[in-house]
Amino acid sequence: MRTNICIPLARPVAEITVNMLLEPRAGVAQTDRMGTATITNRKYPRAGLEQPGVMTVRVPDQPLAQRVPVTIRSISPEGVGVHLQELRLRLERRASVTVHFVVEGRQFEIPGSIAWVAPAPGTQSGLDLGVRFQLALVPIGMRQSYANWIVSLLRRQGSPTVPPH
Repeated sequence: MRTNICIPLARPVAEITVNMLLEPRAGVAQTDRMGTATITNRKYPRAGLEQPGVMTVRVPDQPLAQRVPVTIRSISPEGVGVHLQELRLRLERRASVTVHFVVEGRQFEIPGSIAWVAPAPGTQSGLDLGVRFQLALVPIGMRQSYANWIVSLLRRQGSPTVPPH
């Protein structure tokens, strides 16, 4: 069993993203595409997603950042769970990354830090990792676009923590 521990942002995501309409619920049992049902300290719901993306990783002791393909498996207002086939990178908690992805015609480039790294479950090769977004560093237009998109996605997937209009 894997339990994800989330460290709160300096400012709650609901303050960073305008009109998110989310009701935080900590300590909720959730099942997501990154593992089995666990009790977590997540404040916000997650949506399942199978979406290609690219992650720029700043590796210590290397002068240039590395861009690697990833598969986004779950996403929330405060972060993303990704699967990475690339095993040649040294990934550590708190490493700086930027996640690049396009959904529904919207392009996002969101900086963050690695919150956890684990071997992929079962027979899959590669790594699963969680990225905690640093939304305060994202330009306001992109931040608002992300907020609108993630709330819409959570509503479409029937999240019980996103109230209807």
